[in-house]
Amino acid sequence: MVGQPRLANSWWPGAVISEELATAAALRQQQALLTRLAEQAADSSADDAAAINALRQQIQALKVTGRQKINLDPDIVRVAERGNPPLQGNYTLWVGPPPSTVTLFGLISRPGNQPFTPGRDVASYLSGQNLLSGADRSYAWVVYPDGRTQKAPVAYWNKRHVEPMPGSIIYVGL
Repeated sequence: MVGQPRLANSWWPGAVISEELATAAALRQQQALLTRLAEQAADSSADDAAAINALRQQIQALKVTGRQKINLDPDIVRVAERGNPPLQGNYTLWVGPPPSTVTLFGLISRPGNQPFTPGRDVASYLSGQNLLSGADRSYAWVVYPDGRTQKAPVAYWNKRHVEPMPGSIIYVGL
């Protein structure tokens, strides 16, 4: 698959193989989370409810898939014995061109895409944002295009230089 000419310009670090049943399970998890957030917003103060509802809208807009933890690096798939496991069932391959943005997500004033800048760290991507009620002011999470996550210290007292790669999501949670 990774050697097919029509996929030559694909950006493999962000490629995803999803499975039908896993996608259905992920969609159920998303709906359960949205329900819990709605219940929590109903029982919260005005500021907290506004922050929770802003997060809820972002989560509702996500395209959820049942990602399989398979490394799609073309070199590993071609060379490693376990790099190309047989797949049975209904799978979908999601590939695209290299991204040029980083997505800011969560309890922040202006979520959305920001242009990727090499060398720029998580804290600097968040520097122009106001944090919403209840937001974690000390840490953010980086979700890399391959699905890995990393906790990034962003407060003045614990800040470390953590660089997201293009296509990453920077999430500010509770």
